[in-house]
Amino acid sequence: MPKPQQKKERKQLRILGLPWWMFLAVIFFIIMILANRWLTTAIVQLGS
Repeated sequence: MPKPQQKKERKQLRILGLPWWMFLAVIFFIIMILANRWLTTAIVQLGS
C-alpha cells in the first residue's frame, strides 16, 4: 500500500515569537513616532 502523504503544516513566519503582521505593525508604529518627532523638531527650528 502506498504511504499516505503527510500534510505539510503551513508555518507562519514568526520573528521573536510574533506573527509577521504584528512585527509590521510595530515597525510602522516606530516609524510614525520617529516621523512625528522629526516633524516636531523641524517645526520648532523653523519657529525659532
